[in-house]
Amino acid sequence: MVDNPKFEDIKRADGTSEFFDYLSGLPDKEQAKILSRIKNIEEFGIQIAQQNQWVAYLDDNLYEIRSRVGNSQQREIYFRLERNVYKITHGFIKKTRKTPPKELRHAQEVKKRFLKDWQKQKQSND
Repeated sequence: MVDNPKFEDIKRADGTSEFFDYLSGLPDKEQAKILSRIKNIEEFGIQIAQQNQWVAYLDDNLYEIRSRVGNSQQREIYFRLERNVYKITHGFIKKTRKTPPKELRHAQEVKKRFLKDWQKQKQSND
């Protein structure tokens, strides 16, 4: 049996989260759509999410969660940490056909920082 995916935000040193900062700045309807999409992916799994185009591969273990309310396209970038744990780097409103390179670069930087800190923490616990 495959474990269902579990999405988590990445906390900054001060305990805040870029993902939740982004989310709280959106209208209620868009917030609800994003949270519902994440819940559906966690419930039905990544394979069903891919089939329904709720998620898409971007680059180098980076993926996006896709949602839309009216003309507004919301995207949340995430990566797989281990097994069924996925970390959301940040979110943005997509205004072009392709994911903007600056958003991909930012996600790579957040991922790199997180993995560096995570590895240090794992080593200190061993």
